[in-house]
Parts: sequence; structure tokens; C-alpha cells
Amino acid sequence: MGPETHDHFDRIVRRHDESAPYINKREHLDIEPELASSRDRSFLVQDWRVLHIEDDNADAYLLRRALDQASIPARVHRCLDSEEGLYFLREMRLSDPVWPDIVLLDLNTPRMNGWDFLSTISADPSLQGLRIVIVTSSHAPEDVERASKFGVQGFYTKPDDFNGLVQMLEHIFAMPERIRSGAGCDTGLIAAL
Repeated sequence: MGPETHDHFDRIVRRHDESAPYINKREHLDIEPELASSRDRSFLVQDWRVLHIEDDNADAYLLRRALDQASIPARVHRCLDSEEGLYFLREMRLSDPVWPDIVLLDLNTPRMNGWDFLSTISADPSLQGLRIVIVTSSHAPEDVERASKFGVQGFYTKPDDFNGLVQMLEHIFAMPERIRSGAGCDTGLIAAL
């Protein structure tokens, strides 16, 4: 992935921040590989473009710190709820088909929850093809089953501690081929975390 792709993603993020209908504090973070810890990054094939749909400020902050701790180079754009996430994705689709590499989706957000987001995505051909991983507080088997019917790439229960979060992210980002190919719903860490 060339720098022009990241520049375009950053331009859309800036334009979205200026025009989003839900104005509130948004947090962005670029984690440069050379600033990340010295842990082995051999499994990383790129700087990830991440759309994080999460209403909780503490969870969003911890996720970014955990990405840094796991040495996962990522450009993270956070939307506070699923409605704002859809607005952002539609804006991206209109200007250029440069998608986030992965969408990390919390199911419990205000205005529009994650289930409505997934329903809207699945009904709109212009928004299909996204790689979505659910990161939520739910661990209900019926939620996992429901999520797999939407074709998400993973369903993870938010861990109780920071080390668990780092481990979860390492697992999610360690197999980019699986994420890119959409090879089914990964639920491997639900019981462990």
C-alpha cells in the first residue's frame, strides 16, 4: 500500500470530521511502526486503515494503546456510533473506493446499534465487501450465531484487562489473509477472553 492511499484515507477522515452530522470529540491516532515497541511485527503486511465504531471513550483509548503495545501499525478513525460510521463509509464510497482494511464494531452504540449497521450494510450493494470484526461486551451464543449470518470476520468479547485486549488484537491482526478473504466468522478467543 502506497503513501498516496493513506493520504487519501486521511483526507476523507478530515473532510468527514468537518461535515459529520454528529459533532462530538473524535480521536484519531497514527501509530508509526518505528515508534511502536520492538516486538516482532513480521506478521504485519501493511499499515492498517481501521474504522473503529465505539461510543465509549475509555474503550476507544484502550484499544489504541493496545494496538501500540501489540506493535500493530494502524491509522484509526473512530466514529461514535453506527449511524456516524455509515455516514463516513458512504462519504468514502462517493469520493473514491478506498475502504478501511477492517471495521471494529461495537454492537451497543447510541442512535443506531451494531445490528442495524450490519443490516444496512448487507442491504446496500455499494457498502458490501467490508471486513467487519465485532468487539463487544456480549458473549451470548445467539449473538455469535446472528453475527455469523451477516458474514462478519470475527466476534470477540471485550476482555476484562489490558493484556487480554492486546492479545485479542494480536489475534485479529495476525492473519490478514483470513480477514481479507472473508473466510468465515472467527470466534476463537471468546472463551479465552
